[in-house]
Amino acid sequence: MDIIGDTQYNVSRNLKMLYKAGLLNHQKKGKWVFYTLQEQNTPHCEALINSVRFYQFKK
Repeated sequence: MDIIGDTQYNVSRNLKMLYKAGLLNHQKKGKWVFYTLQEQNTPHCEALINSVRFYQFKK
């Protein structure tokens, strides 16, 4: 996970936490899990997602 400077384990764990919080959908295919943003209708959730949507990772 060179682009974000974190381990695969940490990224997977964080994605799972976001899924449990209701911010992501997931689809399992074999050993792989694919995450997508869940559509958000509340202004608070939209603002949160928009604040990180275009975040550029720096090395």
